[in-house]
Amino acid sequence: MFGMLHFRPAKSKDIPGLAILMAACGLYKGKKNDWIYDRLETLFSEKIFLVALKTYFFKTRVVGYYVITTLKTNLDKAEQYMHAEDKPLNKDYAYSGGIGTDPEFRGQNIGTRMKLFAERYLRQKGFKGMYVDIFVNNESSIRIQEKTGFKELCRYFDAKHRPEHPHINVVFMKKFN
Repeated sequence: MFGMLHFRPAKSKDIPGLAILMAACGLYKGKKNDWIYDRLETLFSEKIFLVALKTYFFKTRVVGYYVITTLKTNLDKAEQYMHAEDKPLNKDYAYSGGIGTDPEFRGQNIGTRMKLFAERYLRQKGFKGMYVDIFVNNESSIRIQEKTGFKELCRYFDAKHRPEHPHINVVFMKKFN
């Protein structure tokens, strides 16, 4: 699709578009957009949301998102579990809480470009690096990590985060220059 693509930190006015996009990406499966909207309003003050916006014919649409948790704030249960048995995390690093691209816009390197935008944004905010934790079978996300210079730290079996769906996760890290 034609149009101009740009990236920026999300604003509260982006929440409806984020809710629609997250549902389209399969996040919060089985939940209605109103529930997702309410959840995003709650998370908006706790996490950093970055968005990719596509503008065409005077309309702007959220086509990508990136959620970031700073390690200076409280980590959610999955993030706490991931590091419960490891040495403490570097508080100058951010933690990737998820990335997604609208299914209609996949294959246009929006995820990779979102990742690079996130790195620039975090560097400007004084962060020294970033951790990423993804399902081992999420090949597209693993490719993004590799393309953007992230190095695999470890793999771990996660049966606590979702006991009904135990799986293996891969942890990546990148130190910013």
